[in-house]
Amino acid sequence: MLGWWEDDAIVARYAIEVPDPDATTSSWTRADHRAQDALDRALADLDHPWLGYVGDWHTHPARCGPSSQDEQSICNASRGYSQPLLLLVRCNDDTFEARSADQGHLHPLTIHHQSDGR
Repeated sequence: MLGWWEDDAIVARYAIEVPDPDATTSSWTRADHRAQDALDRALADLDHPWLGYVGDWHTHPARCGPSSQDEQSICNASRGYSQPLLLLVRCNDDTFEARSADQGHLHPLTIHHQSDGR
């Protein structure tokens, strides 16, 4: 996800898709090189000084929140950032579950949706 940090909030503005050619209906593997390529392309295309990587998103085929692997992955990534990262999981019933990770520690998170009028 691309966005910025504002006060103590993570503002997620864009969700970038990172394709996995080997994905199935129940598995997806993050390849860091594909993720970095997608991030670099999106940042170049959107060309906004505030935008940067703020976390990961994906969908789950079943009604379940983030897996332990999801949580460990975002915790590990958060160690490389001075601000917290967001993990957003969309379940098959159109609900969302979110966590934030800061310096390797997971925290509960409240989602506030704000429409930009589009």
